[in-house]
Amino acid sequence: MHRIDLQSKTRAETGEFSCYWFENESVGLPRTKFCRFEISLAPFDSGLDYEQQPVITDLVIEWLPLDVASTDELDGLTVSAESHPSVEGSIYLGAAHNWCDVKSLRLKKINDGEVEVIGEVVVELQNEGIAPNESFSFATRVFCDFEPTQEDEYWNMTLPD
Repeated sequence: MHRIDLQSKTRAETGEFSCYWFENESVGLPRTKFCRFEISLAPFDSGLDYEQQPVITDLVIEWLPLDVASTDELDGLTVSAESHPSVEGSIYLGAAHNWCDVKSLRLKKINDGEVEVIGEVVVELQNEGIAPNESFSFATRVFCDFEPTQEDEYWNMTLPD
C-alpha cells in the first residue's frame, strides 16, 4: 500500500479557532459550547493518481468542550483524545474523510487573538484503504474567535462558490 508521508510533504499553515453551541436532547446532550480548530495544510502531492494534485486540504479538530472566552484561558492548555474523549479530528484526503487520533495539542498564548498550537495526530488512512496510518506533527498559529455561533448557524452555513 502506497505511503502518503504527510510529515515530509506538507506543513500546517495558519488556522482558525472558533466556538459553537450544540445540543441533542435525544442522546441527553444539553446545550454545550464546543470549540474547533481548522488548520490549513500547505498544498502537496499525495501520490494518489485518482486525486487532483496538488492536494489542498485542512486538518479539522472539533467537538472539543471548552468553556473559554480568551486566549488567557487557552494558554498552557494541553488537549488530547485521552483527556477530552469527545474530540474528533479529520483530514479529507484520497476522496475520504480520514479520522485523526488527537495525541496532543499544546496551546500557548501569542496575543489576545492568537495562540500557538503544537500538535501530534495519527491520521487513520488505512480505514479507507488509502495508505498505512501515519503520525503527523505540526506547529502553527491560529486566530481565535470566541463568540460562539448557534448550532443552526454552524451546521447550515452557506459556503461561498
